[in-house]
Amino acid sequence: MNKYIAIIGGLLFLFGCKTAKESPPITEKNGNTQDCYTIKKGDCVELSFIANASLGMAWYWKNKEQVTVVDSSNVRYFQENPELIGSSSTLCWTFCAKHSGTDTLVFEFCPIYDQQKMIKQRKVVVSVQ
Repeated sequence: MNKYIAIIGGLLFLFGCKTAKESPPITEKNGNTQDCYTIKKGDCVELSFIANASLGMAWYWKNKEQVTVVDSSNVRYFQENPELIGSSSTLCWTFCAKHSGTDTLVFEFCPIYDQQKMIKQRKVVVSVQ
């Protein structure tokens, strides 16, 4: 019985991930979100975050040391409304596949002065084929 549950769970995970595109985020009960990507070795995926450093908050990649299948290749900021001081911007973080496997990237939105005080969390599951 457990074997069948494991097989069904694995199939749901594999078919639930979109190829090199973001699936709709899964919102957990605590308000955190989880995304799922499937990419090929050598391909890249770009993650977008709404950011506003003028509020004293920033997104941090919390489990960088544990992730082995992808690595960050680029980080860019785009200001939504440059004429408006203090307006939000978009943080675009690019990750490229290095090895086959599956990892979960964990990002936390925290005060700049206290990275231990998480306000929001985003988990991104990346499967590399």
